Amino acid sequence: MQQDRYDTRPLSPAVQRRRRVAVGALALAMIVVVGFVAGHSIGSSSKSTDASKATKPAGSTTSSPTGQTEHQAAEERARRAERRREKRRERAAAAAQSATPAPSTPAPAAKPTPHVGTPQGQRELQTSPDCKDAPPPPKGYKGPVQC
Repeated sequence: MQQDRYDTRPLSPAVQRRRRVAVGALALAMIVVVGFVAGHSIGSSSKSTDASKATKPAGSTTSSPTGQTEHQAAEERARRAERRREKRRERAAAAAQSATPAPSTPAPAAKPTPHVGTPQGQRELQTSPDCKDAPPPPKGYKGPVQC
C-alpha cells in the first residue's frame, strides 16, 4: 500500500506565493496578448474589407443573403464617410469666412537695440520711457539695452 502513494512533500508558503504570482503574471500576459490580437483584427478588418469590397464585382457580393447585407453595410459606411467629408468642408468654409482678414500692411520690423557701450545705447537708457524706472545695467555689461 505504501508504494502506490505518490505524495510530495508540502511546499513552503513562500514557494506557494511565488507560484501564485507567476501564474497570475502568465494569466495577465495571456489576457493582454489575446486582447491585442482581437483588437488588432477588429480594428484593421474594417479598413481592409472596405478596400476589398470596393474592388469586387457587384454580382459576387449579392449572390448570398449575407453578401447582400455586407454590400448594404458598405454602402452605408460610404454614405457616412461622404457626410463626414461634407461637414468638414462646411466647417472649413465657415472658419475661412469668419477668420479675420490678414492686415494689408505688414507690421513694422522692430529696430535693433543698440549696445549699452555705444552713444545710441546711452541715449536710449537716458531718454526711453521704458528705461525711466529700470535699474542701470550691471557694471561691465556690454550687451544690448534691455529695459
